Amino acid sequence: MDTATWATWGIPPEWVDDAEDIRAHLVHLRGGTVFLSPRDGALLLRWFEEGVSAGHVLAALERAVRARRKSRARTPLSLASARPHLAHVQLLAPETLGAEVRQLRERCESLWQDLGSDGQEGLRQAAMARLGDLLVGLEPAEIEALVCEEIQASVRNTLG
Repeated sequence: MDTATWATWGIPPEWVDDAEDIRAHLVHLRGGTVFLSPRDGALLLRWFEEGVSAGHVLAALERAVRARRKSRARTPLSLASARPHLAHVQLLAPETLGAEVRQLRERCESLWQDLGSDGQEGLRQAAMARLGDLLVGLEPAEIEALVCEEIQASVRNTLG
């Protein structure tokens, strides 16, 4: 979409590049129509006005896609689908993490490295076994994202 089209939706010129990146990614994820709905356009404008970064919106869209695959949702993907995931993405963004949470994240990363390749592979295999049939027919990158999310959930459950 061009700057004039974005302007009709109230998107100022300084946000057009980010808006276009989000639109293009949404279209890539869902296929089909290359335009945002008026509802999605209004939601995007509100998020930008609230200071939500394009990166956070893109990450929330990715989480929405993974959640929809798990639940086998049939409704079309929209920006509204990302809304429930946006708070989670913003909460876990490095710039918003408190010192204690950053230390915990670093500890988890250190533990992951300490496991070595055999331990990491064991966790990967366990995660893949838990995910089972959900992995059938997915692209390798999609499988990797789901496996990583499952491993993270397992680690969180272990740490309490």
